[in-house]
Amino acid sequence: MMGGEQISTGLDASADTACPDCDGGRVQRVGMFEHTTCGFVDVAAGFDAADRYLSCPKCNETLATADDGLTCVAFVLHCPGCDRRFDDVAIPSLAPQSAEAD
Repeated sequence: MMGGEQISTGLDASADTACPDCDGGRVQRVGMFEHTTCGFVDVAAGFDAADRYLSCPKCNETLATADDGLTCVAFVLHCPGCDRRFDDVAIPSLAPQSAEAD
């Protein structure tokens, strides 16, 4: 990551998409980060935060939030209501469905 950037713990990419498990909260798109030194992967919130530093729970290394040792490797959808993570959520189609011919 470049100097001065902050790690985002969530981008509201799907504000109108309900969780398929609990149908409650609205799912959020969150980044998955890898600590390149030890290979630990989790959302930014999974790295213990203290002030402007993060701590890797696997190897206990202290990282600056703009440290090059963290790489965003993927995005997942997260439901804050039930704390589930998903790779994808089916969004129902709003198009009318045609009847099948017999």
